[in-house]
Amino acid sequence: MNNGLYKKLMLMGVTFLMAVGAYLLFTSADHAAKPKDNPEAPEAVRKFVSRPPTTQQTVTSLGDAGMSFSPGDQTRVKIYDEVTGRLKYIFEAKSWEPISESDYRLRDLAIQIYMPRGEITYINSDQAEVTLVRTSGTRVDPKRGRLWGNVKVTIDRTTAKWREEHPDLADRFSHPDDLINITLSEARFDMDRAELLTDGEVFVDSSEARIENCRGLTVQWDQVDNRIDLLRFEHGGRMTLRRGGKMVDFAMPGAMRDTKKKNKAKAAGAQSGAAAFSAPKAAAMRPMSVAAITAAEAAAEIREESGLVSTNQPKSIRAATASPTLQTGQVRSKEELAAAVGAMQSEARSAKSGEPLVHSVIDEALAKERSRVQTYRAIFTNEVVVEQVDGLRTIGKIEADRLEVNFDFGKKQRKIAAERPRPQAPASVADAQATPLETEETGLSQNPPDEDKTKLTLIWNGPLEMRPIIAEPAEQTGDRFDAIANGAPVKIYSEQAGKDKVATAFCDQLVYRHERRQVWMSGGDARPVKIHVDGSGGLSGREVFFDQQRGLGHVDGPGLMTDDRDEDAPDGEGSPIFAAASGMGGDGAKAQGRPRDPVEIRWTRGVDFELGARTVTVINDATGMAEEKNREFLRRAWFHGEVSIRQGEDSLTGDEVAVTFGAPMSGEDVADHISHLSMTGNVRLVRGDDVLAGDRLEVQMALAPDGRSLPSIVDAAGDVLAKQEAREIRADKMLVHMTALPGKPRTAPDGKTTIPGKSRPGIETVDATGRVLVRDPGQNLKISRARSLKARMRNGNELAWASILSGTPGRFARTRYGDVALHGERIEIDMTRQSIEVPGPGESFMRTTEDFGGRKLSEPTIVRTKWSDRMQFHLERNYGVFLGDIVSRTDNFTMKCDKLTVRFAKAPPAAPREKEKEISPLRLLADVRREAAMASTFFSPGAVVGYAATRLLYGLPQGRVLGRYAPSLGGDSEGATIEYAAISGERKKPVYVVAEGHAEAISTEHAPRSGLRLRGRLLSRARIAADQIAVDLNAQQMNIPCKGTLLLEDYQFDPRARQAQAMASRSASPMMSSLRSDGPSQTAVTWQNSMDYFVDRNLVVFDRDVTMMHRSGREMVMQGELATAMGVDPDQLLRIGKGRIATLRCGNLLLEFKTQKTEKSDGQRSPTDAVRSTDLQRLIARQAVHMRENTRSLTGEHLQYLADIGEIRVEGGPGFEATIMDEEERSGRFMTWRGPVLVWNRNTGHIDAPRATIRTSQR
Repeated sequence: MNNGLYKKLMLMGVTFLMAVGAYLLFTSADHAAKPKDNPEAPEAVRKFVSRPPTTQQTVTSLGDAGMSFSPGDQTRVKIYDEVTGRLKYIFEAKSWEPISESDYRLRDLAIQIYMPRGEITYINSDQAEVTLVRTSGTRVDPKRGRLWGNVKVTIDRTTAKWREEHPDLADRFSHPDDLINITLSEARFDMDRAELLTDGEVFVDSSEARIENCRGLTVQWDQVDNRIDLLRFEHGGRMTLRRGGKMVDFAMPGAMRDTKKKNKAKAAGAQSGAAAFSAPKAAAMRPMSVAAITAAEAAAEIREESGLVSTNQPKSIRAATASPTLQTGQVRSKEELAAAVGAMQSEARSAKSGEPLVHSVIDEALAKERSRVQTYRAIFTNEVVVEQVDGLRTIGKIEADRLEVNFDFGKKQRKIAAERPRPQAPASVADAQATPLETEETGLSQNPPDEDKTKLTLIWNGPLEMRPIIAEPAEQTGDRFDAIANGAPVKIYSEQAGKDKVATAFCDQLVYRHERRQVWMSGGDARPVKIHVDGSGGLSGREVFFDQQRGLGHVDGPGLMTDDRDEDAPDGEGSPIFAAASGMGGDGAKAQGRPRDPVEIRWTRGVDFELGARTVTVINDATGMAEEKNREFLRRAWFHGEVSIRQGEDSLTGDEVAVTFGAPMSGEDVADHISHLSMTGNVRLVRGDDVLAGDRLEVQMALAPDGRSLPSIVDAAGDVLAKQEAREIRADKMLVHMTALPGKPRTAPDGKTTIPGKSRPGIETVDATGRVLVRDPGQNLKISRARSLKARMRNGNELAWASILSGTPGRFARTRYGDVALHGERIEIDMTRQSIEVPGPGESFMRTTEDFGGRKLSEPTIVRTKWSDRMQFHLERNYGVFLGDIVSRTDNFTMKCDKLTVRFAKAPPAAPREKEKEISPLRLLADVRREAAMASTFFSPGAVVGYAATRLLYGLPQGRVLGRYAPSLGGDSEGATIEYAAISGERKKPVYVVAEGHAEAISTEHAPRSGLRLRGRLLSRARIAADQIAVDLNAQQMNIPCKGTLLLEDYQFDPRARQAQAMASRSASPMMSSLRSDGPSQTAVTWQNSMDYFVDRNLVVFDRDVTMMHRSGREMVMQGELATAMGVDPDQLLRIGKGRIATLRCGNLLLEFKTQKTEKSDGQRSPTDAVRSTDLQRLIARQAVHMRENTRSLTGEHLQYLADIGEIRVEGGPGFEATIMDEEERSGRFMTWRGPVLVWNRNTGHIDAPRATIRTSQR
């Protein structure tokens, strides 16, 4: 509400009071004294009216020392001040007839009253009856009387000086704009009772105001100081202020007003009183609270102050009501108000306390000297309407059932009524201070410009009563104007100044205090206060309070605020509140050029808000000159209780939301950018796919170069979530520093011009602590089980550097980037140098299509590597190093060493993984077995069983379950890509591996699963041990450049039918084998120089002093331990064949094994991972070869075995022959074959010895 409205209402009341007062002046003496009854008055008066009538006009000039006139015709009397000689009255009457000794009848009465500055009041009537009384020896005053027939009162507000300066306009009919005309059908006055009555209509008209359709006027005044004690209309009417309609503006915050010079004294007082409410700039970011009394308490306080009504009311001619105007049921005592008023009442002015009054108090108040400022209370009832009209258009209106007003009437108000209005620019809603503390109180001195054609009208249909109020003289500043409007409902309507918008408001009660610049609008839960501005928005709540002087406001109870501006939002930009949500990466911009979605804000407890003021420069339409104006803007707003802010798909929810706004860049906006957001209690900020949530959220905003409000600092605590599309960050606390990035340029509709894009938020640094979790499926990034994360970003959303801490010894933080996953107590990532370091124990996971043994796999698998010292990846230099007790394994391969070095190379682009399809139950069971077998390598049996049960019971997607039990194994299955070590956008894959220090390479094969077993028993195992093992993954070659050992274990059991066939066969067993009829076997190979293993060909080459030993059947070592390890019944080992023992020694050895083929689901065949001694395809031994198998031994320089033909060829060397010796176990006889070449056919047992010597023993 605007104090300008109440100024104009008061101006109409003052005009009416001055008009009535002017009518009463002719009955009052210059000197204030109580009238005294004189019993000899009739006789005294008769001496002055004893002259006979005459038809000639008589002019008599009198001073206060003497008075002489007689009945007759055309009587004219002039009365002068005997001290100053100033003309005071001119009294004229066409006829003067006595009725009784003191009563006289006059016709065509005309009176002129001259004020000290020369203003003139004209009083005329067709007839009058007057009772005169002599008040002193030479002084006669009217005692009572009646005027009727065209009673008119005209007040000429021009001064004598002005008329002298403008002689051509001196006649009153030449300056009608300076006249106030009052017309009454009849009037009665009684000086003893100090009362004026009229039953007919009252009409007041001037260039500024008009009062009409009022009837039943009663005026009672105080003769001591000529103050009105009661003014009452029995029937309502209309008051019209012809100019000044634009001085009223019901606008919401954002109105424009003139700049004012600072009144230092009053500003200092206001500053001290507002210290508890106005936060300093340093605290502008903190939430604020407005301590305010309720509208009911404010109305009760106003009515309590108006309870001290003057008691010197005389008995009226008509029976006067004895009931006071105060509604006692609404008055509260001082004690009842103290708790609610609090700080507001301590600084506010209060006329009297609420305690019951006693006569001694009233008498004491009446005994004090009356102030020249009087305070009145006016009550308008029944369909009260205050309306602003501009031509034929209504620009503002208030409708109420009852309007109560307490106001001061003093020098300022008299000046308004007496002076001609001066040009003045229209005022605005809060025509007050340049800032809340820089106020120059102008009271009621503002006037509309001469060219103003607007009107302000007050209409009421019931009684109007106005009485004086007793107030402390020190508190009668002359600026009091307190109003209470009640209705069902009170309706407010206003067209916004300078805008094509209409504002409406509905409430049950409207309370206004002008001196405090405070407004209350109250309703109820069933019918709350509603304020709406077309095309801008609205507000509703149980009660709305605004303290204009301090720029503070409050909405009590549940409510709703809407912003439904429908102008196009540039680049689809929405409310600045939601800009914070899009700051966690990406542009977040919506479709460009689309209509702006409305904003809806709800709360359950209330809202506090603070207004600020800024200086704007505007062009005066009349003068064309630039002028400085003050325009209000929303500085802060604090929403309480289950706050919900929504705009389209965007939303913000929380228990408390505090918003601090910066000064708007546009002159028309109330709030166009946010400088700070403070939210607490289950905060969730959603913008499209972006989510920002937590128990507490602080967002510091900053203006980008293009003027957009973007988040600068985000400080969050309590289960924080920052999510954008599929990317998210979770932590207990998070501090994010952000920057403004240039937007993507776009092409104008002409197709040629390039328009710069809107700035977008980007992340600079992230500091997260407590249960940190980061996910980014697009980069296959995941960080979990971390206590702390510190990160620097580049380009707004790309990781440049990160430090991750687990915070708990022995508990690893987990990080995955691309297809490299790292676990450790501390993990440091430097994307600039493309390095990853774990300075302590940890483990890594890399997805690859080869194991570290160099074998190509049928599908990508995970290489898991553990270490106890530290790990470093330097992908810029294409290598990684693991130190300390390293164990690296895949499903069927394990490598152990003290130091592991991995070389990387650029990897080709990977094809996207196909979307996972629905599978049949049988396929699901097969997949569960395969996945459980892989998981059993990494996890405990309990975790594997839980995984398998979950998969079987619910048929969940693989990636979802693996993500729970093994977060390092996968990302989102949909749309995920097969990556290697991808850092800084470049994919790398391991190509060379070097294991040093107690190096071991172990390859295993297990039997197919059967029943509910998750994994079959061990079938074969190959173990290589040396000081160093090097693997070329691209060439699929393993090299051991030092001495070492190879152990081949084959634990396969053939069916009994196969065993019986082997027993009945006369053919010999394959070399180094038992034809499987002898059961499992063990083969060990040692060498002294090197070993080369060509994985793709299953070819192994040993160099220098090679020894190979083979045991099978019951000849194997550690059978009991093997039975336990393989999960085999020990009795089954007792039923296997006797077995045999074979040894081979040579200088160099080559072994080639068969490539086993397995059927894949797509029908293709792939090689198996294991190397078995039973699958030996070829053997070549050189240099001093000696082989012994059971009773037969072979020596030579060269030995070759071909499994396809079952033939062993032994060749001698220079200077010696090849030898084969065979000894019979029973007889002890032996045979020897010597020659350059000996051929042993193991299938037939025949030995070919061309040019050979054969010997046999005698035994």
